[in-house]
Amino acid sequence: MKKTLFAIALCTYGLQNLATAQIIMSTGTINLTCGTPQTYYETGGLGNTILPPDVYTYINQTFTTNDPAFPVTISFSSFGLEFGYVFLRVFNGPSIASPQIGVFTENTIPNDITSTHPSGALTFQLDIDDEAYFNPSFSPGWIATISGGSGTPILSQSITDESCQDENGAINLTNSATTDVPYTFSWSNGANSEDLSGLNAGTYTVTVTSSSGCSAGSVLTVNNVGEINSIATDNGDLSITSSVAAAYQWINCQTGLPIAGQTSQTLIVSENGEYAVIGTSATNCSDTSACILIDYVSLESENLVEMTFSPNPTDGEVKISFNSLNGNYTIRDAQGKLIQSNSISSESTISLKEFNAGIYFFELTTESGSRIERIVKK
Repeated sequence: MKKTLFAIALCTYGLQNLATAQIIMSTGTINLTCGTPQTYYETGGLGNTILPPDVYTYINQTFTTNDPAFPVTISFSSFGLEFGYVFLRVFNGPSIASPQIGVFTENTIPNDITSTHPSGALTFQLDIDDEAYFNPSFSPGWIATISGGSGTPILSQSITDESCQDENGAINLTNSATTDVPYTFSWSNGANSEDLSGLNAGTYTVTVTSSSGCSAGSVLTVNNVGEINSIATDNGDLSITSSVAAAYQWINCQTGLPIAGQTSQTLIVSENGEYAVIGTSATNCSDTSACILIDYVSLESENLVEMTFSPNPTDGEVKISFNSLNGNYTIRDAQGKLIQSNSISSESTISLKEFNAGIYFFELTTESGSRIERIVKK
């Protein structure tokens, strides 16, 4: 019997949103981008289309790519077309005039197919001989994964951490994809440049989008390194101690100048004033502490007693001279504990050899009044 040839558009409910959708066999052309795998399927059956017996039906569908270097590839996971009546033809190119790769029917799953055409395209033709044989009972169709194209950003980055809280962090972002230009950049801090500089420590999110809408994102963290917070503490014994740092420099707050030779963690104060420390970290970040007021050096009574003693600091003995014939003295440690007391004449020597190294307060009382001096035992 002579057969009539029909070429009609069937299954025109094919979905086009490749970012999220599956693709059902339909007429027309779909351009693949981003290289994102999509599900491509046919479920069998002609829906509400009524064909007369002995009619050939063709559904032609082409998949192109935005970058022939990334050609269309299809991989079947299931396949079933009624043998002798329903066929899938695959063509290596953008139309059914392109070289035919193969004809597939029955239940044998085809091998993976990749276009070798210069365009990177593949064309599929569903050939149906008589509607009666194209229904889910005889021809369940196929499920496959199809992909192609490029444009998805390929991101890498180099991060410079912020140091010393100086807003000097940076992110150098690199997009290795080059086929789907231009690319746009959207950062969580509102920037739209490829790279960022002048950054505080924190987390930054970027979304990179190609001209075809392919996108990729990254979450990047800029850390703070070398941060230091200098704190000076009055020990109450004419000494000030700094919080831990890699290096120290004590300064006179009244003059703002460094105190020569005072580069230890603890400053021994010899005169009243305000003092601060500049602490420096191992990464060369620095911070200056708040000023500490010391106002209890050489405390004296209203009736000043003239007194000298040396050496101070001392390794053991101290020679004392004052302007009275005799008097009484006490020695207390930095916590105020009485260590020694006795009478003393105007020209005397007292021994601190048995004392531990540290700060002590010597108080002399005579008929003229009293006077307190600090003694440093080395």
